[in-house]
Amino acid sequence: MKRSGPPLLALAVSLVVAGCGAAPAGLDESTLSPPVSSESSAQPITVTTYCPAGRPPVGETCGFPGSVCEYGDTVDVECNARLECVQRPQSTSATWVARTSITACSAEACPVSRELVASDGACTLGDTDSGASVDERLCAYTRGLCACTTGPHAAKTHAPTWVCAPPPAAPCPPQRPRIGQACATLGDTCDYGSCLFKHGTAMRCDGIGWQPTEISCN
Repeated sequence: MKRSGPPLLALAVSLVVAGCGAAPAGLDESTLSPPVSSESSAQPITVTTYCPAGRPPVGETCGFPGSVCEYGDTVDVECNARLECVQRPQSTSATWVARTSITACSAEACPVSRELVASDGACTLGDTDSGASVDERLCAYTRGLCACTTGPHAAKTHAPTWVCAPPPAAPCPPQRPRIGQACATLGDTCDYGSCLFKHGTAMRCDGIGWQPTEISCN
């Protein structure tokens, strides 16, 4: 699918990251993940996206070189697929290219409710469907995002333990938006456990949708 650029293109940075995606399949309201925090520039607008609603085939023509679209059913960005719209040198059109291989993701089921997750309690990381080991397992609930994790980075490790992010502050979406998904207020920054988990992500509403960003961690 090919989409024309919106008049908001002047708001975009010179190299933009765009993406889209739907809410995780199979999750009801009681298992959705809220963001942790929000910072807003208080500029309500309608920010569109260059990403097709459904995952496009690799090699299909696309309309905005440089955009990246995220597709997948998990709250863990590392477990979802990302495609980039790329225009090759001397080519007259851009096409979708697979940009990431999906990280090994745990096949272990999440506890059915947040009440069954004991913060700072021991947990099991589980393995992938093929039996490979994993380094983290994310679980989403209306009361927060929890991870069975060994720490946020290599310099700060511990035994596999449940660590949960607190509930969100408005106006963040009720769960992590997919990369490039349309957003409403330019400058909104929402943290989904980026300082607590290895696979945590902070997202910012930029000129053409949500894209990953970095925030300061204490």
